Formats: sequence, C-alpha cells, structure tokens
Amino acid sequence: MKTNTSRIWIASDAWSLAQSLASMPGINRVGEIFGFSFITGQNPGFSEFECTPELLQYNDVYLNVTYGERLAVWAIAHSLRNLLQCNGTHCPGEKNFPSWKVPESRCSQSCPPGTFKKVSNISCCYNCTQNQYYMQNCLICPKDMWSLKGSVQCSLRTETFFGWNEPYAIVLLTFVGLGLLLLLIVFVVFMASRHSPVVKVAGGKLCYIMMAALVVSFGSVVLFMGKPSVHICRARQTMYGLGFTLCVSCILVKAFRTFLAFLFNLYKHSVYLIGY
Repeated sequence: MKTNTSRIWIASDAWSLAQSLASMPGINRVGEIFGFSFITGQNPGFSEFECTPELLQYNDVYLNVTYGERLAVWAIAHSLRNLLQCNGTHCPGEKNFPSWKVPESRCSQSCPPGTFKKVSNISCCYNCTQNQYYMQNCLICPKDMWSLKGSVQCSLRTETFFGWNEPYAIVLLTFVGLGLLLLLIVFVVFMASRHSPVVKVAGGKLCYIMMAALVVSFGSVVLFMGKPSVHICRARQTMYGLGFTLCVSCILVKAFRTFLAFLFNLYKHSVYLIGY
C-alpha cells in the first residue's frame, strides 16, 4: 500500500481471513485477493466457552481456526489413546515409546501390495484399489504376461489346449471316426446304387457334395487337437465354416426342390380337375 502497487494476490489461510488485515485502511487498493482456507464445521460447546470472562476481552476469535485446531487436538488425542491402549479409566500401554511410533496425521492407511490409491473428494484421502504398492495407476504387464488378482508382479501366461491323450479329446475323436465311417458306408451304398430311382430321388449328385462337406467339417475337428499355430487356426476355422455352410446350402436346395415338386403336382392336379 505504501508503494501504491496493485496486483492479483493469492493468499494462504494465514492472512487471507485475518480481521486486522481486512480492516486495514487502503487494503481495497492493492488489487484482487484470492484467499484459501481449510474446511470449517461446527464446534459443539464452543459457543458456551466463548461467553466466558476469559474470552470476552478478545473479539478476534476465528471460527475456522478453532475448528482446525479442534480437529488437530482430537486427532492427536485419539492417536495417543490407541497407542497407549487407553480405556475409560486406565492406559496400560507402553509410555516410553520410540519416536518412530509418534501419531501421524493421515486419513487413509497405506495401500497394501496389489492395490493402488484412488484419491477421494477429500484432499489427501484415498481408497485402495487393485494394483501395486502406493501407485497412482495400474502398471501394464509386458506382452505375453499378465498379473493375477492381488498380485504385485507380472507372470507368464499359461497355455492350455486339447491334448491328444485327454479324455475329452479321445471322446471327440471317437465320434469323428464314427462319423467318417458312416459317411464312407453311405458313399459306398450310393455309388453301388447310383442309377437307382432311390438315389436319384434322394438328391443324386447333390448328395455327394453334402458328404464331401461333412468330411471337411469332420476333418476340421482334428485340427482343434494339440498345440495350435497361426496356420492351423486359420485352416480349421476356414474348413469348418466352408463345410458347414456348404452342407446347409445343399439341404436348403433339396428342400426347395421338394417344395417345387409338390407345388407342380398340386398345379397338375388342379388343372386336371378343372378340365374334368
């Protein structure tokens, strides 16, 4: 104020809320003042204490300061009570404790291994969630590695696949073998009676395409056994997709032929009745 300087001031709680500073002549000419203060709250019983003769001589009692001091006293009192193991009447705990055991002002405990701190809405307080010790964010494991829940380190991923000697694989391959055997029997029967009316009604050459598609589908099942590779994965997906699609397409063609045959017979019967 003596040098007539005007600025934008950022004030801490030490002087931003001081009554003596706010009532100083010419304070409004120094510029804008942004003041910061700690959170305030109710002080139960302080209003009665404020009316005592000892405090009547002071007009400069700052409620926000008293609230912070009350929180500090309560925090130290509860910390000492826990440290000294106090009950309602007695404190049996150790009195001569070392300095590294002096109570800490901490609203949150240290995060255990496998978790990281997630800051809450209250300043300096946080909740612990999964990850490493006292970390702000999760660490990404390298390629081909992962971290189990609650773990503090990355580990190699384990590979699991169908082995040739596993029970499920043996049962599956048994059904595949039975399916291929049935297809072989049907193919021999159809080839031996390929000129018969039964084979022609069943679909003729379309049946051979269906059997070939089923052979491809059964063959793709074999590729699902053992340790896969990029080429095996591509081949088994392509074989199964093409074989299944081709077989279903042939079934639909046969169904459409049957529908047309019945429709044509119905049309001929209707024409015969009209002519009659």
